[in-house]
Amino acid sequence: MNDDSPMPWGEHKGKRLGDVPAPYLMNLLQQTWLREYRDLHAWLAANRSEIEKSAAATEALRGSVDTTEEPIATFEDYLKTYRGF
Repeated sequence: MNDDSPMPWGEHKGKRLGDVPAPYLMNLLQQTWLREYRDLHAWLAANRSEIEKSAAATEALRGSVDTTEEPIATFEDYLKTYRGF
């Protein structure tokens, strides 16, 4: 995967990975179920420092975000929590 690869699912499905908001990508990095998607996980891990900087800059403009929430263990739980499935 690279910056031009499409996001495979979720709120930003079909967008270039390079255009997906950094805070969204940071949230994905914290999810243990993401390891099941090896290519995406590898791309996120390889770009982590850049994503963290961009997310921090975005959050500084918006204000702080509560990050005390526990990571979601499975993709199914993610869908239930964030997508109402």
